[in-house]
Amino acid sequence: MSGQPDASTSNQINQTTQGDRNQTIGQVYGGIVVYVSGGQAIINSADGSVTTPAPQSSRTLGPNPYKGLLAFNETDGDRYFGRADEIQTLWNTFRDLYNAENKPRLLPIYGPSGSGKSSLARAGLLPELGRRPLPGQGQARVAVLVPGSDSLYSLAVALAKVATEDPNPVKKALDFEALLKEADDDGDFTGLKRIAFGFPDIVTSPLIILVDQFEEIYAYEPKGNGTDDQQKREKFIARRDAFIKNLLFAASDSSQYVSVIITCRSDFLGDTQRYPEFNKLFSTQGFLVPIMQPDDLATAIAEPAKQAGYDFDPATVQLLVEQTRGYQGALPLLQFALQRIWEELEEGDEPLETLNTLGGVGGALAEEAQKLYNSLSKDEQVVAPRIFVALVQVNEGSEITRRRARKAEFVTSKNEIPLIESIIKKFAAPGVRFLVTFLTEEDGEVIELAHEALINNWGQFQGWIYQWREDLRKKTKIEDEAQEWKSQGKSKDYLLRGDRSEDAKYFLNIASQPVKLSSLATDYIEASWKQEKRWRLFILSLKLFTVFAVALPLLMMATTAHFYLSSRAYSILWSPGCDRNPEKGLLVNYLKFTARKELRAINLCNEILRGINFSNYNLSQANFSFADLSDSNFQQALLESAEFQDSFLISSNFQNAYLRDADFQNAQLTNADFTGAIVEGIDLHMAILQNTNFSGVNFEGVDLTNVNLEGAVLRDSINIQKAYFCNTQMPGYVDNRDCDKIN
Repeated sequence: MSGQPDASTSNQINQTTQGDRNQTIGQVYGGIVVYVSGGQAIINSADGSVTTPAPQSSRTLGPNPYKGLLAFNETDGDRYFGRADEIQTLWNTFRDLYNAENKPRLLPIYGPSGSGKSSLARAGLLPELGRRPLPGQGQARVAVLVPGSDSLYSLAVALAKVATEDPNPVKKALDFEALLKEADDDGDFTGLKRIAFGFPDIVTSPLIILVDQFEEIYAYEPKGNGTDDQQKREKFIARRDAFIKNLLFAASDSSQYVSVIITCRSDFLGDTQRYPEFNKLFSTQGFLVPIMQPDDLATAIAEPAKQAGYDFDPATVQLLVEQTRGYQGALPLLQFALQRIWEELEEGDEPLETLNTLGGVGGALAEEAQKLYNSLSKDEQVVAPRIFVALVQVNEGSEITRRRARKAEFVTSKNEIPLIESIIKKFAAPGVRFLVTFLTEEDGEVIELAHEALINNWGQFQGWIYQWREDLRKKTKIEDEAQEWKSQGKSKDYLLRGDRSEDAKYFLNIASQPVKLSSLATDYIEASWKQEKRWRLFILSLKLFTVFAVALPLLMMATTAHFYLSSRAYSILWSPGCDRNPEKGLLVNYLKFTARKELRAINLCNEILRGINFSNYNLSQANFSFADLSDSNFQQALLESAEFQDSFLISSNFQNAYLRDADFQNAQLTNADFTGAIVEGIDLHMAILQNTNFSGVNFEGVDLTNVNLEGAVLRDSINIQKAYFCNTQMPGYVDNRDCDKIN
C-alpha cells in the first residue's frame, strides 16, 4: 500500500464478513462496493483504509497488525505497506485499460507462489480504487471470487450476491449458471454481459470482477484414463471454457460495464496457451509482481507496528530485511515471524530476543511445521519424510540446499497418490505455505520448500536428513548426472559405465523410499545398465571365442576322457567278485562328480570308502560286504536289499534311509544312527549295535539274534516287542529275551 493513505479522501465502506477464504459481502459508501460472502466487518475511515472492529484493550499496544501466513484481503488495506509503487502502477494500468478502445478490460497480475499477488490485488489495488475511482466512473461494484473446483458456478454465486446482496443466493446462482454455460447462436458466451446489463445503475456503477487464485481452474482438472474420469474431465474443461470465454467477452464489450482483474501463479502461465487470445493478454497487459526491495520490506515491517503503537528499532528491521529479501515465498514467513514477535512483545519480550529464540524469520515456521506434522495421520507420517527428504540435496561439502522435485518422485504405487496429495495440500495451504507447488510443461506438478529455514530450523526434518545423509549424497550425484544426460539429448556418451553403472543399479534397487530416485534418474540408470549389459555381452563373446579357440582341443580331450572313465566305471564297479581294486574309489568319486545318483546294484565289496557321502543316492541291491564305510553318510538313501554283511559302519548315518530287506549280518554298527529309518525285513543277525540310535524305528519282524544292543537308544522305537530275540544282549532298562518272539 502507498504508505499512509490520503486523509483528504472521504470513503466509508460497510461490509459483512464470514466464512472461508476471507470472503465478504457488503457495501462501500464512496468509490467502491465489494461483494464476496459472509458476516460483519466495517471498512470505514475518512482516508479509505480498511479496518476490522476489535474489542478495546487496556494494553498500550494495539491489536496485532500482522497477518501471519494468511494473505492480506480487502479488509486489510490499513496495514498493508511497502507496495506503493506497484499499487500506483496497477491503478494506472487499470485506468488505461478501462479507457482504451479495442482492448479487453482484463488485468492479469501474476508472480511466483508467495510473492504477494493476492495481497497486492485485494489489499492494495481494491482500496486504492475505493479512494481514487477511475475518471468518469461512479460507485463501482467488485465481485471477488476464487474459482475452486467449479469456476463457472463460483462466478454465478459471486454475481448472484451482487444482484441480491444475499450471502447465500442459491436460486439466483442457479439461474445465472444456466445463462453462463450456454453459448449463443454465434458461439459466443454472452451470459456474463447479459447478467451485468441487468444490474441497477450499471451505467454509473460498473462491475469489476476479481478472480483470485486463477490457477485453480487448471489445478482442479480431473486426472485419470478411465471412462468416468474422461467424462468428468471433459465436463470440467467445458465449464472452464465457458468461464474464460464469459470473462473475455464481457471485458471486450464496448459498453465498459464489466472489467476483470485476475491473480495467477506464474508457473501456470503455460496452461493459458490453451486459449491464445487469453494468453496474449499476459504479455501485452499483464503485471508481473516484482520482489520487494529492502526499503519496501523495511516499510512493510515498521509501519504496521508504528500504527499499532510501537516503533521497531532500526537494527531489528534491518535483520528482518536481511533474513527475508531474495527468497521466493518469503513474505508470508516474514509476516508469520512478525506476528510471533508481536505476541511476545505484548508479554514484555524484546523483538531481537524473540527473533533469536525463534531462530530467525524461518524459526517460527519450523515450530508450526512440527505441529502440522504431529497432526497428520499415522499413514501420512510414514510418507511425509519421503516427500521432505526428496526436496533437499546434499552437496559434496555436506552443504544441504533446497531442490525441486516432481510430485511423481514421491509415488511408489497408485494407491499412495491420494495420501501424497493430502500431505502436499496440507503443507502448501495458503494459511501454511511450507511447500510451494507449481506446474511446468515438461515435469508437470513440481514441489519445492518455501524457505530453507525449514532445513535449518526444523529438528524433525534435520533428523530425517541426518539419517539418510549418505544416501542423499549418492542420490544428488545420480540426479545431477541424469540431468546432464538429459541436457545432452540423452546421448550414450553420458551414460554410466563399469562399476559406477553397477553401483547405481544397486542403489536403485536398495534405496529406501525417502531417498527414492526420480523417474529421470531411474531411466538414466536403466539406460546405463542396458548399455553396460550389451558391452559385457560383447566382452563375454570375445572371451568365449578366445576360450573356445584355445580350449577346443582341451574340450575334445575332456570329452574323450569322460567317455573312457564312464566306460571304465561300468566295467569295474558293476562287475562281480570281491577283490579290492584301488580304481574303484576314484571311479565312484568321478561318477559322483558327474552328478550321477543312480548307482543301483553297484559292487563295492571289500573296498575302503570311509566318510563317503551317499546321501539321497539310489543304492538298492548294492554290495558293500566286508567294506569299510565308517563315518559314511547314507541319509535318505534308497538301500533296499543292499548287502552290508561283515562291513564296518561305525558312526555311519542311516537317518530316514529306506533299508527294507537289507542284510547287516555281522556288521559293525557301533554309534551308527538309524533314526527314522525304514527297517522292515532287515537282517541284523550277530551285528554289533552298541550305542546305536534306533529312535523312531519300527522293529516288527526284525531279526535281533545274537546282537549286542548294550547302550543302544530304543526308548522311542516302535514294536520292539515284536522283533526276534535270541542270545540278545539288551540295555539295562529293557528286559532280556530268550530265543522267542514276543507277541
